[in-house]
Amino acid sequence: MKSEHRHELKTNELERIASDLGHASERYVHQHTNTLVLVVVVVVALVIGVIYWKLSAGSYDSQGWRALSDAGSTADYGTVADKYAGTKVASWARLREAEAELSSSIRLMFTDRDAGRSDLKKAEESFEKLIADKSSPPEAIERALFGLARSRETLPAKNAPASTVNDPAIKTYQRLLEQFPDTVYKSLAESRIAALRTGSAQDFNAWFETQNPKPADREMPKDLTLPALPEDTAPTGKTSATNKQSAAPADGAKQDETPTSKRQAGSGQDPFQDHADPKAGSGPTKPSQKPPVGGPAMPEPTAPASK
Repeated sequence: MKSEHRHELKTNELERIASDLGHASERYVHQHTNTLVLVVVVVVALVIGVIYWKLSAGSYDSQGWRALSDAGSTADYGTVADKYAGTKVASWARLREAEAELSSSIRLMFTDRDAGRSDLKKAEESFEKLIADKSSPPEAIERALFGLARSRETLPAKNAPASTVNDPAIKTYQRLLEQFPDTVYKSLAESRIAALRTGSAQDFNAWFETQNPKPADREMPKDLTLPALPEDTAPTGKTSATNKQSAAPADGAKQDETPTSKRQAGSGQDPFQDHADPKAGSGPTKPSQKPPVGGPAMPEPTAPASK
């Protein structure tokens, strides 16, 4: 009996505690209903905001990658890097911009030193900006360090002695190897360090830094003006205007338009008088045949009248 009584007492105590907790929660909910509703609204808004941010960020990144793929010049890469600053797209766009400027400077160093220095300075600034940006991905920083070392190797420090002229490039290659021990540029960086430490490389770079090639001046266009022809000279087979004017009859004079054959026939003159054979004397030469068909009409010669 005692055990059963004790069990009933414990059961009653638990029921009382549960009842007290239920009444307390009801009073708390009743008193803080507005607060709970506000908390629920805030949580829902945060969830919606996070979802929207992820969706918009993905769309923004897609636009950036599309803009980077469409870029075709150094200026285009710089525009993409500025527009999408703080993203991975901006880092790779800045890297492409710096590498394009470096490639241009290497070509210009042998033909236009001033322009080459200008592009090289821009390349170094872009590489250094990318390396200093904490949001840049490690792969882009690794590639930027290699590009910066190439930039400093392309044109060493100005007025530096031959023994230290290659030190900036060597230090940059060493920084690349220290920061990225397993870099894909490891063998190439080590070979460049060994080459830059040789005396021949130091002497050449010290000499190359003092050169100042400039683009050649453009040739003046050649004079293609032809000499003027004399006014009284006409091409073969043509009569100049001056000759035509000199051959024209004087004012008031009438030109005889009668053919020569008709004048000679009317005057009784042999029309073949002008075709004398020089070997047969001064007598007229008679044609042995008639003129070909279609030629000018010639009168038949007549025998002299008998006395």
